[in-house]
Amino acid sequence: MQRKRTLWMADWEDEKGRRRRKGFKSKARALAHQTRQRKLAAAKKARTRAASGPSAPRGSNRTKAPATNTRQPRSRSSRAAAPSTS
Repeated sequence: MQRKRTLWMADWEDEKGRRRRKGFKSKARALAHQTRQRKLAAAKKARTRAASGPSAPRGSNRTKAPATNTRQPRSRSSRAAAPSTS
């Protein structure tokens, strides 16, 4: 944390590692905000680290060919044969 002109700057990194700063008039509020944001980012990093599995090796076939549409189109006669509710 540092003082910049008339503001105390809270300094932290978000869950993606980007540096963030926000200015406050009092040192206590800046410190409280900085602590809260650092804890929040650490919790989010821990969740994403635990949830994601290992990446596929480089050069592997990551994307599969799109699935072909196996569903047959409806014929017009089946729509006409449906009972009407009016």
